[in-house]
Amino acid sequence: MGNKNMRYFTFRVLLYSLVICATTAAGWEPSQASDSNSERLFSEQLIPVGKSTKDHYIFKDSIKYNSDQSKMTYVANKDKKSIVSVNGDAGKSWDNIVLPTPIFSPDGDRVAYIGIDGKDVHLVVDGKLGPRFDKIWEVQFSPDSKHFAYLASLTENKNIDVYLVINHRKGRKLLTIKEMGFSPDSRHLAYIAMLSDGKQHLIVDNQKEGPGFDILFNIVWSPDSKHLAYIAGDKQRFYVVQDGEKTSISGDLIGMTTYSPDSTQLAAAVFDKETKMWTIYLNEKKIGSFPFVEKFKFSPDSKHYTFQGGESKSDFSIIHNGTEYGPYENCSLPVFSKDSSRFAYNAKDGDEWFMVVNGKEQKKYSVVYNPIFSDDSLHLAYRVKTNDDMMRIVFDNQELKAYKNVGTPIFSPKESRLAYAIYENNKWFFNLDGNEGKQYDSLGIGGFSEDGKIFVYTAKRNDKYFVVVNGQEGETTFDGTLAGSEVIFSSPQYCHFFVFKNVADGSELYRLDVKIK
Repeated sequence: MGNKNMRYFTFRVLLYSLVICATTAAGWEPSQASDSNSERLFSEQLIPVGKSTKDHYIFKDSIKYNSDQSKMTYVANKDKKSIVSVNGDAGKSWDNIVLPTPIFSPDGDRVAYIGIDGKDVHLVVDGKLGPRFDKIWEVQFSPDSKHFAYLASLTENKNIDVYLVINHRKGRKLLTIKEMGFSPDSRHLAYIAMLSDGKQHLIVDNQKEGPGFDILFNIVWSPDSKHLAYIAGDKQRFYVVQDGEKTSISGDLIGMTTYSPDSTQLAAAVFDKETKMWTIYLNEKKIGSFPFVEKFKFSPDSKHYTFQGGESKSDFSIIHNGTEYGPYENCSLPVFSKDSSRFAYNAKDGDEWFMVVNGKEQKKYSVVYNPIFSDDSLHLAYRVKTNDDMMRIVFDNQELKAYKNVGTPIFSPKESRLAYAIYENNKWFFNLDGNEGKQYDSLGIGGFSEDGKIFVYTAKRNDKYFVVVNGQEGETTFDGTLAGSEVIFSSPQYCHFFVFKNVADGSELYRLDVKIK
């Protein structure tokens, strides 16, 4: 990718705020907030991770964070060369770096990117160059991060040969490869390739070949890695193929192929051109037919399913375990509670919206936003807008105080503490455990500790941001958080996120570490 296609990186602060509320079995009750004038609750440390200047500028689309957001990587341009930096440590200079690389491995410890020097293209993993190719694409790490694979091509005697490369080792020459994916257990890699017979085949581990078809697509592994399904056929008929054998699921079009979380059920949607109907199949058994279907979903325990079905996209019902709710003029896909015992979605009838919980319609409002379940599945919260254009949170069917604007509710991982943004009288402020806190010009990112006892967020006053821990303001100031950064707790006493400070020639990048006493 040429430099002319890259954009100068500009930092934007994610503006949202949270209000923490204590929850009990009886409902919502206020408690005391922390005293900001008391002994310091925490210490702060800024760790430099880079600098964006006129002569060393960072490309916005290249910024990535690892899984726990302790590291960041990006592409920077300096002296008409491109470099990949990880937490400020730069590697080799290249003519170009191919986006969307660099990428982190799932465990966050490894970085891979595609570098171009002249006509030579290499994949670089952990700083080590792989073999030379003319083109490289589709870079993937295995789920366990121990392996990586990519597609590459070489031109020899005017012939373009395509390879699947695993851990920098080339497989056999192929005509085309169009899709690939590691199994969830990382032990296998499947891909679709066209062979010399002119047919498309599924190939596993560069060895086992499936039957040939005119068209083959949509590789789906079961979560336990024991089954592999895909869609195959020709222009007249498609089939769901599982473990190398055609199933009885066939039709003019097939979509929404998915396995249940426990890997025991396979669902698919099949379209019949003659009847103009979509039919949902579950383990090759028909469970419903409609002119339109969308968004099939299993519950976390695999015992329930939902999907949208109806006469048109403005006349949808929700089908839950075979029972039809609706129809509605509009509705969202149901959200399951973590224990799968409850499901909820918002729906519209006429000019009014309402929440539907386990099939029962709740109070109607002018607008109802998406449902949020607590991690213990006991509580449900969502935003609503009333006819007077005010907004409030509905928590377990209890209407909380109305404001000009409120943000999306967020539950803590434990203790079911509820957080949401409040905007009133041109100020942002928080309600900490039932108490409305200090007012700020703006609020940024925020998050709970895993045990739910600590809430950290960023706030702005007099054009400077700072961190707030349980209501106590920090002493370190900065100009904003990096786009996409979040408050991440690696333990109940430690969190971090990425920030920037504006300087005369650009912006300095830091990771802000917060240690809670």
